[in-house]
Amino acid sequence: MAGGLLYGLSAEMAYGTAALLMAAATLLTFSLHAQAPPVDAPAPDTAPFTGLQRIVRRGHRARRDQQAGRRR
Repeated sequence: MAGGLLYGLSAEMAYGTAALLMAAATLLTFSLHAQAPPVDAPAPDTAPFTGLQRIVRRGHRARRDQQAGRRR
């Protein structure tokens, strides 16, 4: 029984079963309906950078306030 049960029957049976299962999985995947994300949710590609943007803005704001204090 080297190679498994289906391969023991025939190679065509093993590869045919694998191809059939892959085709079924593909059809089931494409039959799912994609849902749109909520409008106010951040995009997944920008979500990791929102914290960085906040830090940079805070730094710019602090620098601007510091420079405004020097001018007075």
